[in-house]
Amino acid sequence: MSESLPSISVLNQWCAAHKINLRFLSIGTRSPRLISQGKAPLTTDSLARAEAIARTLRTDEWHALADIHCDGFPEQIHYQVVTYSQMLALREAGTMPTGLSATVLPINHEKQTLLLQKRSASSHLYPGYLSLLGGGYAPAVDDAGDGANPRTTAERECFEESNVQLTIPDNCLVAITQETDVGAIQINYLGIASDFANAKADEQEGLLVEVPVPGEEAIADLKNHTDLLKGCLAAYLSQTTCRVE
Repeated sequence: MSESLPSISVLNQWCAAHKINLRFLSIGTRSPRLISQGKAPLTTDSLARAEAIARTLRTDEWHALADIHCDGFPEQIHYQVVTYSQMLALREAGTMPTGLSATVLPINHEKQTLLLQKRSASSHLYPGYLSLLGGGYAPAVDDAGDGANPRTTAERECFEESNVQLTIPDNCLVAITQETDVGAIQINYLGIASDFANAKADEQEGLLVEVPVPGEEAIADLKNHTDLLKGCLAAYLSQTTCRVE
């Protein structure tokens, strides 16, 4: 695998050409530092709607809204704290909240296979689709949370969803992306060496699927793969080029 980094502009051209709802914001080998800016200010109407939504949820966990225009991006990312119900209320009001998550693309180099999640049929996002392992960053509230490094989020979520305990190295490929149809921000750790022997799915989240590494030319036409997964596969496999066809 080449040591050169993929081209953001070429990857974004590839996404646009294949109608993939994803934008690459940064590609490098350093994990960004996350810095809290406190709780997000919401209008009275949004707060009232969030309270109503919260009553319909089993849990209403803390989430982070990323500021991708902050000073120091992408080496650091500022964020404001909201509950999940507040994020849904913002979405209902017509905004695209920049909810922050971290994902990982594990690879077994010996077998040349990837470990993916097949999302449950009841999932509110992309039911039945293959996706990366990962989930929402848990912000520091009352001294809890994932800390300042989103690698902690990716490692925790990977273990919770697959029982695979991996360590993300300092020099791996890190792609920061935004889903253009919903506004969400992802910090993606790509091509993390792992052994899937002890993998076990959290069936509430979905099933686990071990698949061969696809050819670069086949990525755009993969069926039932999320756009985020397609884009991250393109970034990982392309290295220096991602052909626009």
